[in-house]
Amino acid sequence: MAARRQECSICMDIFKNPKLIPCHHSFCYKCLDDYVKVNLSNGRFNCPMCRKSVELPLGGVASFQENFYIDSSETFPCDICGPKGVACSRCLDCEDNLCQACCYVHEKLKTTRTHKVSDLGTLEPEMKGKIRQRIFCDQHVEEEIKLVCKDCKALICVLCKAIKHEIHATETVSDAASEVKKNIQIKMNQCSDKVRRITDSEREADALEKKIIDAESKEIKALEDQRLQLIKVIDQEVAQMKDKIQNIYKELRQQNQALKMGMKETEKVFYRN
Repeated sequence: MAARRQECSICMDIFKNPKLIPCHHSFCYKCLDDYVKVNLSNGRFNCPMCRKSVELPLGGVASFQENFYIDSSETFPCDICGPKGVACSRCLDCEDNLCQACCYVHEKLKTTRTHKVSDLGTLEPEMKGKIRQRIFCDQHVEEEIKLVCKDCKALICVLCKAIKHEIHATETVSDAASEVKKNIQIKMNQCSDKVRRITDSEREADALEKKIIDAESKEIKALEDQRLQLIKVIDQEVAQMKDKIQNIYKELRQQNQALKMGMKETEKVFYRN
């Protein structure tokens, strides 16, 4: 059964901008402000719930801490009066969540008046994470779910066990939860092993890909070096062939020049005679 939202004890309506005062009681900002204006005396006023004397800070009611817990959608039922009350405080000694009314009684009882009580909205995140959300039986609304029926695969209370599940195998919710956590841990370990193997395979594949890229680069570089070497050899051979051709044609030009000179000498002799 879901717990209803906490109500302001002054206006008896759902909290609007709730303010938390030092005695751990919360009230709507406007309700508390109106109350303080009427009841303030020598800088102090009595809490509307427990009548404890409270000093008004310099900034007035606006300076009181805002109760973020009440404003949030996360609520816990009172561990004393059950799902009919929404917890606003937690006894750090008893480890019980308390609504405003039960918190008032808790602080008055001789056995618990020295306990340390803290507003749920001011608890550290790690402390709030340890608060167990209590679940109550649909059949017996005042009874908390504390057992698991193994035969029916159902969550039951103590009365359900005595009435309908007497011969069935049962275990406590905490034991069942421990077993589930153990199985989840085993699955998580198995998943971690698989993830590790996949990660190793990916790492090996990346290493192989790098080797392939390096080998490709080396082959291309070697081919390019061979090309440059061949070009160098060809250029040298071409240069040598050019020299040979130039020498041949130089010699032919010299021979032709000598022939022309010989013909001119013959022509001169011919005309003299």
